[in-house]
Amino acid sequence: MDINQIKLDNKFKLVEASAGTGKSFTLAHIVLRNVLEKKVKPDEILLLSFTKNTCSELRDKILSRFHNLKLYLQSHNESKIDNTLKDWYLNFKDKDKSKEKIISEIDNFINQFYKLKVTTFHAFCNNIIDEYSIEIGVTQDPYIENNIDNLYKDVIDNLWIDDFLNLNHELISAVNKKKISSRFGSRINKSFFSAAVGMVGPLAGWTLRPCIYSAPP
Repeated sequence: MDINQIKLDNKFKLVEASAGTGKSFTLAHIVLRNVLEKKVKPDEILLLSFTKNTCSELRDKILSRFHNLKLYLQSHNESKIDNTLKDWYLNFKDKDKSKEKIISEIDNFINQFYKLKVTTFHAFCNNIIDEYSIEIGVTQDPYIENNIDNLYKDVIDNLWIDDFLNLNHELISAVNKKKISSRFGSRINKSFFSAAVGMVGPLAGWTLRPCIYSAPP
């Protein structure tokens, strides 16, 4: 794929490739093209990724690309410029734009580089929630939990409670007579409940799932 042939027409573009094949390189070059060809400003660009490391690497590649082009224009030093960037410039300079003008635009971009938004999906969504918390009706200073183990546990606990409450009332009464306390009001003896499920489950048409029907710790 020739990155210089990608049309900058604000339409949807999909770059699909496996890891390490140049997606970040492609994005960095497209940013440079948008800035110098379309006069897009840093604060008009949003780049999202899944990890902080990828965001940091992408930010470095973008800045390095502008620096390398400036160095090439000033001294014709080709040691740090790749063929994609060199070919782009050779075609772009024919559009009546002087080196001095391109260098000036590069400097403007570098000076405003801090305005370029390169962040993770989580951070971007968190900023939206934080900025519009009143409008969407959430508490201020919300926290995004990346560890979903507790969510899994809550879902399993809720499923277990729902199934328990749907048991025959005589069976529930028999279980409650164990009188072992827990955070649910009465702690169910695991061996007793497993035996009860073993007896009632087939009659109720259940498919036994130990991870759901076992009592919580």
